[in-house]
Amino acid sequence: MAGAGFVFLATPVSVEIAPAPEEASVDGVWPVVEVGGRLLLIPGEYRVRASRPGFEPLDEPVVVAGSEHRVLDFTMEKLPGLVSFAVEPPVAASVTVDGTPVGTAPLTDVEIPAGVHDVAFEADRYRPATMRLQVKGLGERQTVEVALSPLWSEVSITSAPAGARVLLDGEEIGRTPLTEEILEGRYALSLELEDHDTLTDTLDVPADRTLELPMFTLVESDGTLALQTT
Repeated sequence: MAGAGFVFLATPVSVEIAPAPEEASVDGVWPVVEVGGRLLLIPGEYRVRASRPGFEPLDEPVVVAGSEHRVLDFTMEKLPGLVSFAVEPPVAASVTVDGTPVGTAPLTDVEIPAGVHDVAFEADRYRPATMRLQVKGLGERQTVEVALSPLWSEVSITSAPAGARVLLDGEEIGRTPLTEEILEGRYALSLELEDHDTLTDTLDVPADRTLELPMFTLVESDGTLALQTT
């Protein structure tokens, strides 16, 4: 009689979980009976639990009511991937994923959801870099290495005689001979040396080059002669 009463009160329930878990259970105050691939549940509150390697554990509350057959559908979410980021040369570069900052490279085991993501790298004096990244997820580790291109060139400037002050757009950067990392762009170049005429020129600096400018020859300034006669 008790068994017949249980069957009369119970609701037939099918639980479908994708992907198929390794372990699954339905727990509640009332006992759970499985008949023909379906569960017979007395109306009330239950929890559906499931686990599978590489996926977030499933733990969902459900309320069973009524007597009609009910299908409970659940989808297990992949664990995020663990992604490490490195840049070459090894400079401090900010990393953003889908527009959200995640830190400064080098970075290790950053949790990123499975799927395709837009990753951007920015470092001072280097050209920004972007990429599309396919994250496997499932807790797997991936390493991303990006080469950054400098926005400067190494420029060598010499003069005869040596020791002239070198100015770019009016700002002194050193004295000849010198080799300096100069950001790409166009500059007003001046060389100044005592008792010599100031030499001016236009300097065009591309990015990521090595430039050795021809030697600049400085001309002695004209003197002033004072004559007095009687």
